[in-house]
Amino acid sequence: MPERLDSDAAAALLTAIGLGSGGALPERMAPFMALIEALPHPVTERLLTELLARTIAP
Repeated sequence: MPERLDSDAAAALLTAIGLGSGGALPERMAPFMALIEALPHPVTERLLTELLARTIAP
């Protein structure tokens, strides 16, 4: 799945769970971290990479 999870798909998924829009992080990170811990490692890595890219992008 991660190989099919391109930048746009990862961004859409992050936005759907309330992350990645405007670079803002949620006030409560516990639900996000629980989700991240439950995902397979390659998916987690792809989503976190995209989140960081969108958080630091101008």
